[in-house]
Amino acid sequence: MEKFTLELLFQIIGIGSASGLIYKDNSLLIIGDNSGFLYEYQMDSKDLKRHPLLENPTENTLKKDKADFEAITHFGDSLYVFGSGSTDKRNKMIQVNSTDKKIIATNNLTDLY
Repeated sequence: MEKFTLELLFQIIGIGSASGLIYKDNSLLIIGDNSGFLYEYQMDSKDLKRHPLLENPTENTLKKDKADFEAITHFGDSLYVFGSGSTDKRNKMIQVNSTDKKIIATNNLTDLY
């Protein structure tokens, strides 16, 4: 197993929590369990973009209403964002185009969870 050290490189103002992270092309793609956005942080310019994952997204959603996004991964030209599965509101999987960050599909994973 390779040894590594995590260090604080920078602070990203505007993100309350981060539960999933992808590093790609010198940018970070971040999801948070309290937010309805996919965040895209350009490391060189320090620019933060917000891409909606839900209808009427908020940045600090009340616990009872949140989608509770807990994981993000990518495959091919898509990103996949997963809810925690802990309640009916948290059973979503959202497929996002990795280039333009537009939603391709939203699936209910109740049967899987």
